[in-house]
Amino acid sequence: MRELTEERQKLIFLAGIAAAGVVAGLDYLTGIRFSLAVIYLLPLYFVTLKAGRGFGLFLAMVCIGLQLAAAHFT
Repeated sequence: MRELTEERQKLIFLAGIAAAGVVAGLDYLTGIRFSLAVIYLLPLYFVTLKAGRGFGLFLAMVCIGLQLAAAHFT
């Protein structure tokens, strides 16, 4: 399997952050009635699979922060 360039990995990571941001926005809009915590795993899985473990771990921390922020402001 071919290794991705660092530039391509960063682009995938930024797309993952954007997707996590969309999920956080939806999580905020749904309020406390529905939890979308499981949906955060989709961009996390994609980024970890395509860009690597390091980017996946960093995105996991970003997702935790986004979920906490959405819960705090709801």
